[in-house]
Amino acid sequence: YYSEEELYEVLGEAHKQGYQVTVHAQGDKAIEMYLNVIERALKESPRDNHRHRIEHAGISTPDLQTRMKQLQMIPIPNPPFPYEFGESYLQDYGERTNFMYPARDFIDQGVMCAAGSDAPVTSYNPFLGIHTAVNREVKSGTPFGQQQQISLLEAIRLYTYNAAYASFDEQIKGSLEVGKLADLIVLDRSILSTESSNIKDIGIELTMIDGEIVYEQS
Repeated sequence: YYSEEELYEVLGEAHKQGYQVTVHAQGDKAIEMYLNVIERALKESPRDNHRHRIEHAGISTPDLQTRMKQLQMIPIPNPPFPYEFGESYLQDYGERTNFMYPARDFIDQGVMCAAGSDAPVTSYNPFLGIHTAVNREVKSGTPFGQQQQISLLEAIRLYTYNAAYASFDEQIKGSLEVGKLADLIVLDRSILSTESSNIKDIGIELTMIDGEIVYEQS
């Protein structure tokens, strides 16, 4: 637990030296402190295209979302969290869960965001994350902030191109294009025609990294 000034001593210097800063911030107070630090850092050392990140951005209320856009921050929500921990979130946070990992709001506001698992805290399986981002239900099927549902293609993009952009890698990966790394997977079914309730069950038959097959189901 650090004060805002202590955070600035480290993160402000990292920004000044040209680094991309990424901080884990779950609660709205932590997010607010981090945004204050970045806002101060940008005033003292202006810099375009910094792509500073917020890992989790758990409770991102509308006022915080607006500041993220103004500061050009990249939140990295964790779609699997509601699936695995949603029951306790609903009990502890009530209506605030409508703004937990708010991918819909981020996209609608034009805030560049990507998705991550935070494994081993949750499953590394991206299909569980895509499943939850689309359905916004906890493991038991209870609805969880469904105003934040996004489309299947939007969810896939969070895990592919947007994730590459968040690490300054969009020129070499994140989409299937000539000249980019041949990082791809072959699924055991068409993800676009799979019922939304079954997305989490999709399997992988082949994995290729930089053009080399590194996994093939026997």
